[in-house]
Amino acid sequence: MSTEELLHHVLDRKLLPLFHLPGLDFNFTLHLMMLWVVSLLVVFLVARAAAARAAGGGRLAAAVEEFIVLIREEVVYPAMGPKYGKKYMPFFLTIATLILVSNFIGLIPPIHIGPFVFGGTPTGNFWINLGLASLTYVYGIFCCAREHGLAAYFKSFLPGGVPWILAPLIWFIEFAGMFLKHIVLAIRLTANMMAGHLVLFAILGMVGMIFSNVANPAGKLFLSAGPVLLALGIYLLEVLVAMIQTAIFTILAAIFFGMAVNPHH
Repeated sequence: MSTEELLHHVLDRKLLPLFHLPGLDFNFTLHLMMLWVVSLLVVFLVARAAAARAAGGGRLAAAVEEFIVLIREEVVYPAMGPKYGKKYMPFFLTIATLILVSNFIGLIPPIHIGPFVFGGTPTGNFWINLGLASLTYVYGIFCCAREHGLAAYFKSFLPGGVPWILAPLIWFIEFAGMFLKHIVLAIRLTANMMAGHLVLFAILGMVGMIFSNVANPAGKLFLSAGPVLLALGIYLLEVLVAMIQTAIFTILAAIFFGMAVNPHH
């Protein structure tokens, strides 16, 4: 399987042109479509869970409740304390749910119907992940300005006791560091979501080559058994990675957000 064929399975593709600005093309793409699918799926699942809970409970309601408690107690409250954590819990719960469902949706093989493709990993797209990270960054600044004033946000980047001659340099390093940390959030999530898919497709490509070039049926089965088992192991590992990357993105985003709205926590 060539590099072009591998990338074809994980890269975004244009579905519908929207509008054009000088130097910029805005298109409705496959990953954007899948992001809408994920959003609608999350709304549907939460609505079903709420209805089940109102009717006396159920497995879905219990699972959603456990997920909410996990995000609250292990991610949001430790990052910014109960006072601000309770206030901004819905934002991080939305981010975590969107990323987790997007990661799991990406584990389902795409469906090809003629020229149309349905499937893909929204979190395998750097620009979508950058949008989530940028939203966290901008929303953190807005909330800090609302809670403490904008001056307090910029002042928080200068530690106490810094000599005045070094103060501008230290402030710039801290401010730029916080900005870059959010970009790294997007890069990390994108790389981890794409890497597993590329390895998996490469191994499955080996199976296709074996079936194309080996004439003996027994030989086909014997030679493809190893790559198939390896692909299954990597697929199971991807399930674990999908959960781990959701936790990493949400935890770090909550920590950065907490440093803005509650720097003394």
